[in-house]
Formats: sequence, C-alpha cells, structure tokens
Amino acid sequence: MRILDNQLRGAQEHLRGAASDFDIILGDIRDPDLVRRAVEGCEEVYHLAAINGTKNFYEIPRQVLEVGIIGTHVLLDAAIRSNVPRFLFMSSSEVYQTPASVPTDESASLLLPDSLNARYSYGGSKIAGELMTINYGRDAFERAVIVRPHNVYGPNMGFDHVIPELAMKIMRARRAQTSGIVEAPLQGDGSATRAFVYIDDFVDGALRAMTAGDHLSIYHVGAEEEIAIIRLAELIAETLGVEARFTPSAAPSGQTQRRCPDISRIRALGYAPQTSLRDGLRLALGSVRAHFERSTAA
Repeated sequence: MRILDNQLRGAQEHLRGAASDFDIILGDIRDPDLVRRAVEGCEEVYHLAAINGTKNFYEIPRQVLEVGIIGTHVLLDAAIRSNVPRFLFMSSSEVYQTPASVPTDESASLLLPDSLNARYSYGGSKIAGELMTINYGRDAFERAVIVRPHNVYGPNMGFDHVIPELAMKIMRARRAQTSGIVEAPLQGDGSATRAFVYIDDFVDGALRAMTAGDHLSIYHVGAEEEIAIIRLAELIAETLGVEARFTPSAAPSGQTQRRCPDISRIRALGYAPQTSLRDGLRLALGSVRAHFERSTAA
C-alpha cells in the first residue's frame, strides 16, 4: 500500500501503528511527476485528496479549487497512463447542497447555488471531480466508482468539523467557568440536522463500493440517524461530563438546513453501520480532550 499526502491537516504520528503496512510519499497532488511515481504499479487508487473543513471553504477557496480540480486531473491522468484498473473518487454530500428531499438518494440533482459564495468552492470542486471520474474513466478503468461520504467522524479527525469544534467550545467554556452550567456558543440556532457515520463504518462502506460496486456508479456511505445540531451538542457535552447551555448565533451564508442520506444502494452490497452515535462519540472525543489538555497546559 502506498499513501501520497502533504500532511496539511494530518500528522504522520497517527499512522505510526500501521507504518509497516504502507509506504508514505510526502508531496502535493498537483505535482504530475510525483503523482505518477505514486501510482506506478498500483491496482487501485483511492482519491481522497481535498482541502476540507468549512472554515477553509470561506477563507482559502482558490486552494480548495486547485487541489480539488487540478489535483483530480493530475491523478486521473497518472492512473490512466499507468494502466491502473480501478479508481475510487471520494466526493461529498456538498455536491447537492440543499437537497429537494431528505433522506436523499444518489439521483439528487447536483447544485451550485451561488458561484459568488466562497463556500461552494468545495462543492463545486467535487462536482467537477465526479464529472472527471466518470468521463475520464468510462473506457480507461475496469471500475470507476464515486463515494459520497456523509459527515464522517472519529479519533484524530482534526478540528475543522462540527463534532470537534463543538467539543472544543464546550471544554473552553468549562475551563473559563469552573462551576455551574456553562454557556457555550452555537453556530446558528441548532435546528439544522445532519447524520453522522463513525470512521470504521465508513471505511467498510467505501471498500464495499470499490470491491463490489458497479462501474460508473455512485454510492452514499453514511448513517440514517438524523439529529439536530443542538441535540448533537448536548450529547457531546454529556459525553464530556459537562452540563452546558448553548447560545445561538447567526449561521454562515449557504448553510444547509437538513441533510441525511438514503443508503439503500450501499446496503445492497452488505453495508450496515455498526456504531451508534453515542458509542462513536465516546470513541472519538478522547483525542479531542487530549489535544485540549495539551494545548491549555502549554
């Protein structure tokens, strides 16, 4: 196994326990020579490279687009030139932004609501990536599949996603107010809903899509338990052992009110999420707590 990564949002230490199972190449997916060396001799390519995190969509949209579009072209070109037979593109639920129906299946229309809103740099790059994967791969691959993740979470996931962001806000509020019910800020009024899938379940679904999915097919991988963000915040506080009250604020422009996948298509390949949200939060929040304790002790 070979991994190409620039460590922009990760840390090689998180892979230490499996270091003997792979070779890691440090570099940029926009570098054609480096990417060609990375895919040489591979039987499968899993394309996960992207700049994720809502804050990044607003603050560095050009880089988001460059990595998402130029990087995908470079990787597809290298895989085709190296005769790689199987290619998986990791897309996003952001490609349909505000779906017409919830739960949402893979036939939902792809939508870019406002090209002037920097938020859609990410969703736009994923729409382009899906088009490139399908059309570059029609005749070039034995199997080209697209996976649309829905709010994957787990240990060491970084701090630019809703679960670790909320956990950090709660712990900061607890540190500032040592007794009583803490007041923690909430982005928006908390009524927006999402469905969260634990990393182990997500990996199982993605592998099923690659090994058993149809050529030129799209698969949602996620869970079907839709939860309001305010309730998620309460569960996080409960998991952290903090009694908290949440203060609403203005939501960022472009936020989607509801999102939850229909996972019937991937279920037909034997996929079934095994980790409840409560159990997953207990597993995921340990690394967030450890980071908070290290950062505040420094």
